[in-house]
Amino acid sequence: MARRRGLRIVPNAGRLRDAILSLAPTAYWPLDDGAGPLRDIAGGWNAAVTGSPTFRVAAQDPIERGVTWSGTGQYATTSGSVPTPAASVSVACMFRTTNATAATRAIFSRGATNQNSWQLDLSSANAPRFLIFTTTAGSTNGIQVGGAANDGRWHLMVGTSDGSFVRGYRASAAGFTVGTPLADSIVWHLASTAGLQVAARADATPFPGDTAHAAYWNDRVLTEADARWLGTIAFGG
Repeated sequence: MARRRGLRIVPNAGRLRDAILSLAPTAYWPLDDGAGPLRDIAGGWNAAVTGSPTFRVAAQDPIERGVTWSGTGQYATTSGSVPTPAASVSVACMFRTTNATAATRAIFSRGATNQNSWQLDLSSANAPRFLIFTTTAGSTNGIQVGGAANDGRWHLMVGTSDGSFVRGYRASAAGFTVGTPLADSIVWHLASTAGLQVAARADATPFPGDTAHAAYWNDRVLTEADARWLGTIAFGG
């Protein structure tokens, strides 16, 4: 809730950014830049932009701003030097889209064509999900959370893997949803040296829509309480 200072309403600008930073991400791209490269304000691994997306797309406080990707030839990629996990990983990203073809396209990911690690995307039913990969793209394990999210509203998706379970959490103005934990029965590719990408994986089938607040935790598992807290800040409640 915005704070009152006299008769003036002071917006909550920066609260979501501060909340994410307080959870000590390995890397964090607010995606509020006026142009590329997109700045990592946690670890310093900036992301080079391919194509010409639209920067500083307005959203409500405290989401503030994001980037609009056309779905054709537009995405951002870090170098391969971002630390790789030894046992666990957590990722978070906000997104919105109205595009039915956003299904199965990566919103936030790590992987190359023959070296994949994890991917936050929409399922074939346009529902948010978090996938983990073996050393090839052919074997995955993942969790889908809730129903279709290509409704033009902002959504926050958080995905985690601790080596035993994959978990997913989803927040929006409609509320907070917890996915059923999925036993992690595959040996996933912890040590991918590929870069992280926003709005694509392995440069393929880019995401058509808006993204904001992409964060990555190397060897840290965000809890349900962490995800709920971020969702409450982003959407109130």
